[in-house]
Amino acid sequence: MRMSNGGSDARIAIFSASIALSGVVISAVIGWISSAQSSSLAYKQACVARIDSREIAIRDKVGSFYAAQGALMSAADQKNISDEDFDLRIGDLYKTAWTLSAHVSEGLAISTRLLTVATIEKANHDPSPIALATSSYTELMRKWDERYEQTLKSLDHERANCL
Repeated sequence: MRMSNGGSDARIAIFSASIALSGVVISAVIGWISSAQSSSLAYKQACVARIDSREIAIRDKVGSFYAAQGALMSAADQKNISDEDFDLRIGDLYKTAWTLSAHVSEGLAISTRLLTVATIEKANHDPSPIALATSSYTELMRKWDERYEQTLKSLDHERANCL
């Protein structure tokens, strides 16, 4: 009888140990899955945040570029503006254009520089609204707008790829 009682105790101990071991394994697997999901989510959030940050910087630079263009064109249309003020506005437009170029694709960077040079040329020679409506200048502006829109769409596409 004693032997049968000892065998029963051993089976209970083995069963108890198996249950405890199963619990440890299940806890480890759940912890690993949870950790993997947290890591994946953190990666996705960081990816989206990087793209959002780039978009904010680009939009900020574009706003400065537009403001410098407008300031130059409005100055060019004024009769009593000093050469010094006019030159400062040209310098501001160059600076904002090249700063923007550092944050965007090559296509938009080139388009930004071409539009800048054309804007300065127009402001120096014929700043009237009619001159700004010439087909070549309008075409440069249209191409710039298309490339800017493409840049924003590519950021949206990159953002979607993060998820």
